[in-house]
Amino acid sequence: MGGRIRRYLCSFVFAAIIFCSVQYKVCAEEGEALVTTSEAFMDALRQNKSTITVSGEITVDNGAETDGRMRPVMIPAGTQIQGVAGSKICFRSPVQIQGDGVCFKDIGMEFTSSNALGSVPHREIFLAGHSLILDNVATYRRGGDNPLLGTEDELLPTVYSGGFTGTQNGANASLTVRNSKEKTMFQGIYLGHGAEYDNKSVYQGNAVLSMDARATIRGAVDASLNSKAEIFFSGESINNYGQAKEVIGNQNTTVTLAKIAIENAVMRNLGNLVLREEAYLSLREAGLGNVTLNGTGCLDLNPIPGDTVISGNFAGSGQANQRGILVLNQQGSVAIGGNITGSTQFQTKDRNFPGILTVGKAYITANRGASTENNFVLAQKTMDNGFKLRYTGRSWIGERQQSEDISIGKIEILSAPERVDLGQIMEPEDGSIANEGVYFEVKWYNGSGEVLSNEVAEEYYFYDVDYVIPIKTEYWISDEPDVLGKTDWGQQVYLTPSAIFPGRYCLQAGPEAQPGDYTFLFCSEYCESVPVTVADVKALKNTVGKEQRVIFYGGNTVEPGVPEQPGTPGNPAAPEGHTHVYNEVLATPAGCTEKGTKTYSCVCGDTYTEYFPVLGHKYVESKTPATLQNNGGVRRVCSVCGFSSDVADFLRIKEVVLNKTDYIWNGRVKTPSVAVIDSAGNQLMLGRNYTVSYSKGRKNPGVYTVTITFTGNYSGKVTKTFTIRPKGTSLVKLRGKSKGFQALWKKQSSQTSGYQIQYCMEKSFKGKTAKAVKIKKNTAVKKDILKLKAKKKYYVRIRTYKTVKVNGNSKTLYSDWSKVKTVGTK
Repeated sequence: MGGRIRRYLCSFVFAAIIFCSVQYKVCAEEGEALVTTSEAFMDALRQNKSTITVSGEITVDNGAETDGRMRPVMIPAGTQIQGVAGSKICFRSPVQIQGDGVCFKDIGMEFTSSNALGSVPHREIFLAGHSLILDNVATYRRGGDNPLLGTEDELLPTVYSGGFTGTQNGANASLTVRNSKEKTMFQGIYLGHGAEYDNKSVYQGNAVLSMDARATIRGAVDASLNSKAEIFFSGESINNYGQAKEVIGNQNTTVTLAKIAIENAVMRNLGNLVLREEAYLSLREAGLGNVTLNGTGCLDLNPIPGDTVISGNFAGSGQANQRGILVLNQQGSVAIGGNITGSTQFQTKDRNFPGILTVGKAYITANRGASTENNFVLAQKTMDNGFKLRYTGRSWIGERQQSEDISIGKIEILSAPERVDLGQIMEPEDGSIANEGVYFEVKWYNGSGEVLSNEVAEEYYFYDVDYVIPIKTEYWISDEPDVLGKTDWGQQVYLTPSAIFPGRYCLQAGPEAQPGDYTFLFCSEYCESVPVTVADVKALKNTVGKEQRVIFYGGNTVEPGVPEQPGTPGNPAAPEGHTHVYNEVLATPAGCTEKGTKTYSCVCGDTYTEYFPVLGHKYVESKTPATLQNNGGVRRVCSVCGFSSDVADFLRIKEVVLNKTDYIWNGRVKTPSVAVIDSAGNQLMLGRNYTVSYSKGRKNPGVYTVTITFTGNYSGKVTKTFTIRPKGTSLVKLRGKSKGFQALWKKQSSQTSGYQIQYCMEKSFKGKTAKAVKIKKNTAVKKDILKLKAKKKYYVRIRTYKTVKVNGNSKTLYSDWSKVKTVGTK
């Protein structure tokens, strides 16, 4: 009977709460509140509720001072303010933190104050020397477009480490921004500042800023007044591009980047810059003290065309596979004021595509302090192109290993067309190659008989009009004096390097290209003056290393034949009254590399010879993809003569790695990035060399697969796995009992199966006294551990577990252990 009455009373009280429309309710756990109005929100703050959950949209302010300034909304220490999906708080006043451990989570945090009607905006977040976490918080609000609503495009908050007028600040300001959205945005962040125009509470002490990649800062992070400032920008992979573009510091400022790329940034007066875990930073303005590059971090100074000064020490990596990269403009340089340690890869132009060096230029100078030759090494591609660094004991100077012998000694034409339709090679308006299938394949050799690389040939433009000159064949083979003065000898057809196949030079026709029989002259020396007449071209004969005849036609033009040969009737050399009758006496067919001929003879002894152009090789290409075990490549074999050459090498795949293989559950889908490395340490390209597919789900605790399928020049498949472990918990309290203790912990029932408690008399949790017990109910919050030794000290820790299916088998996944607590038995 009594139980029934109590149930009725409980039902009556619950109904009364509903009907009275109470603005917030005390949740199951003491110290929590769910609010739906601004009044309820402010009441919860005044009552120091530890967790305030906002449902819907509320607008909050704290009134104004007598001078019109809006008073800040005060957030007590340790308060967590979180939102139901889609909820947000619109602050008409600034926000100020009253102590450490404040967190806004999964909520919109907008500031509505604007410059409407000439008002002074109040969109400040005051840290007051304390710590604040913004976790999955959107701060962007669209501005107005007229004086009544304000003229600002965006209403964004500005963060100050100090406080509102008259505030007594703490000693360690800290802002952490994580799990950002596209609308996580700030106008500026002042880790240190003075009183300024509105008499803020000054802050110039220690400050820490941790920010992930998606958070945007329109202005600067200013740490120029701090006694010490540490700034961290991080992401989950190098494909995460950071949106914080400017930092102003002093000698006590340290900026660290990890797994993030920030482009075209400004870093002024930094004491320390650290790039690690594949971080990439390109600077258009730099003022740097000490610099550390490791974990393949890259500092790109290519946007700075002049000199850069690093006033402090420069530290590279002690391991070759962790070597960082320093990129300079080809015309730039860097002077390092302190000691240089470790090893760093140096290159110009781009982090992915190293450029050439200017011979004789001092790129890196050590003004003082210790350094060695191996502190800087060139990228392999730069060395393959014949460059090296010469170390003088103070500077690293660009040199060319074979700069004394890049003259052309021999030219070899491996393949060329016999007849070409001009309509197929007319240059498009965008300047792209009209037809990759119409080309010369050419090799240039130096005076020592060594093949000059394609990069050298293209760098020195051996294929350009200053080296390759097309002339009408009839003019080139004629010795008639009246031909020498002609000026219509040229052809508006030129060569351009293939965008696909190294060593091929595609024919491109201009609008004035004409049908006809032309011979391309490949010269071994640069033509310093433009030839005007046929005589000017013939004067280059001693420099011609190779000739290649091509017949052009197009439209309704009939393909031209060979020019009229000598010895036809009427030839003044013929005996009077004699008519030549020629018969073929010798024929040599054209080959892949040799011209063909036909010789004709008359009974009178007169002869003439017809020449036919080299046919060129008719290649059949075979491609062998590279795999995890073997190198691959492309080999071409001529189907006529059997000549073969390797035109491409694909190095075997050495390593396939995920950027992260262990995650903690947070309700979000996990997608680790993939890196594929070949045997030379080069990273392959996603989409071009391999594709990635992920198993479904990837949100809840479990073991998931990533399948990497190689494509293009690579073949094979690799499967990698990563794990999502359950979120952990923490011990709330330990109570000693007779020969035992009671453990109480924070409930963590989301995506867990239960808990495991470990206890031991040794701090290391090793030895005979180390025991563990499982609690198979995930809603439990306490457990009695008995039958222990009396009056003994025990170390205790707890973790959650989740039982999942992996390939049809059960597997237990554990969270991290909690912090260790101690208890004494009675």
